[in-house]
Amino acid sequence: MKIFSVANHFTQPPATDNYAEADNKQPFYSFTKSEPVVQTLPETAMLKDGRPFFIPDYADPCSVRPALVLRISRLGRYVSERFARRYYDAVTVGAAFCADRLFERCRRDGLPWDMAIGFDSSAVVGSFVSLGDGNPFVCPDFSMNVGNKTLTIAGNEANLPFSPEAVLAHVSQYSMLRRGDLLFYVLPATPVVVSPDVHIEGFVDGERLLNFNVK
Repeated sequence: MKIFSVANHFTQPPATDNYAEADNKQPFYSFTKSEPVVQTLPETAMLKDGRPFFIPDYADPCSVRPALVLRISRLGRYVSERFARRYYDAVTVGAAFCADRLFERCRRDGLPWDMAIGFDSSAVVGSFVSLGDGNPFVCPDFSMNVGNKTLTIAGNEANLPFSPEAVLAHVSQYSMLRRGDLLFYVLPATPVVVSPDVHIEGFVDGERLLNFNVK
């Protein structure tokens, strides 16, 4: 199982803190937007079934953003964008965690930041809702409660310059799509720094699909 994370579809800076105030003036991703840039997260990054998220010792601070998550439903290679809608069948809300200080250090030094965003349990996945067979994709409304803070993204404001069809067609040129793979879009909401004992809930069109605790 693979997690494909679209890396360059917005320019939201990382969580603000004194260590990175200067860098926060720069775009979160500065590379080209002419085609999707997709990172592959390890299977161990996925956390599901409401299990708690444990903040790693090195993730100080550790922030979270909501994510649109689509589930791949069939095997595919060299998929045409025209037919790519047939290759995903369900949607949910996810929570994408980032070790901000490590991320900033890697970004500043031109190093890969996989360990900052793809560590164990960093990609939390809610319960899936079926999209129907072949129905055109319409981005739903998302909201996430992180303790006493609420992040809300209207579907028509989700800012997805690369459609799921475009991303899957692109990815399938390099990597086989398999049933159960996931496509992550981290949404352009202001990141929230988390601490132990915070409770997180995620909603799609008002339905709660994500519910877990931070430890």
